[in-house]
Amino acid sequence: VPRRIGAAVPGHGAAANPILALDASALEEGVGAVFPGIPFAIGNAVAAHAALQLQADGAAVERHLFLHLGHGVGGAWVEPQALAEPIRPIEIGHVVLGLDGPLCRCGHRGCLEAVASTRALALLCDMPEAGLVAAGADWPAIVGLTPAREAALRQVLTQLGVAIGNALNVMPVPRVVISGWPASLPDALRDAVREGLSRSLFGAPGLGVPLRFLLSATGTEPRPALAFAMHDLVRAGGMPSPARDATGRLAG
Repeated sequence: VPRRIGAAVPGHGAAANPILALDASALEEGVGAVFPGIPFAIGNAVAAHAALQLQADGAAVERHLFLHLGHGVGGAWVEPQALAEPIRPIEIGHVVLGLDGPLCRCGHRGCLEAVASTRALALLCDMPEAGLVAAGADWPAIVGLTPAREAALRQVLTQLGVAIGNALNVMPVPRVVISGWPASLPDALRDAVREGLSRSLFGAPGLGVPLRFLLSATGTEPRPALAFAMHDLVRAGGMPSPARDATGRLAG
């Protein structure tokens, strides 16, 4: 009999998700019926990736915006010191960047997800998405970064920066963490994210919002889900939080 259950589900938490017909209340009732009396938490899939990043990256303990670029594009406000709700998913993937953009699986055009997901990247690179994801950090070498592809990637990364900048206009944070395929690109290309970010008030040069790029944990399941379960256990008081020094790093 499990002592606690943690699960991460794409689209969980949305009142009405046009992509996944998910009834969050019915899902939670079903888990409660099968495992009566056992504490459980169900969160959005991006929360699992954010929780894994928190466990793996002891330096990222300050408030930050976390983005995960996978089959979909998810985001979350992360406040490690908050006890009530330290990871709050947001639908940044469906920020509309242009009405004449590509069709998104949500039914709208020009969503960030339609240009920055691994599905969109696979189309740009003319290879199956599964092969692109399986290549991991080596995907740029496998697909070949021709001048035309670099120009297209720069445009996508600029759009990503614009979306991030708009999010920072709503809620400024001192750091942005981006998980996914951009981590494998050279710095010169990733600078396009900063270029897009600089087009917004709180992303403008001089405010110094650091960008951190991390390789995606996609394909390493169940590590993200286990991280989310451990995150929920600690938040619920199931075990003491690790001691940290004045800089926020793990003590000892």
